[in-house]
Amino acid sequence: MSKEPACEHIYTKALLGAVRELDDPKLRRSARPHPTGSRVLAVTSVTKSFGGGGSDHGVLALDRASFELRTGENLGIIGESGSGKTTLGRCIQRIYEVNEGSVDLVGRDGTARDLASSGPDQLRFQWRDLRLVFQTPFLAQS
Repeated sequence: MSKEPACEHIYTKALLGAVRELDDPKLRRSARPHPTGSRVLAVTSVTKSFGGGGSDHGVLALDRASFELRTGENLGIIGESGSGKTTLGRCIQRIYEVNEGSVDLVGRDGTARDLASSGPDQLRFQWRDLRLVFQTPFLAQS
């Protein structure tokens, strides 16, 4: 028996209708790579600026951004347009180089690696373990 999503917006209905069941215990992952509540990501004092050179630091996009994420948690980063949300995500993924700070990700083997200081050959594991979801709020109305 299919439940009708409790929403009004057609796009949201289509998204919810594509999910077999939102909270079916049989469909949950049976094995987690980390104990519940353990730290899996720590972003510490990440700073990113664009442009500039010499003594000019250009445009400061992130100024000492910090947070921790533990297993079982979901993190939503909200803010005004231009506040650095996408820049932070791209720094975490190492699409952008971090000017200062660290991005420690605990891999499936339990080892924490600082992605901000890792070389390209050391980053392969991150794309398997790290996902960001960008959402346009205008398409997520209920």
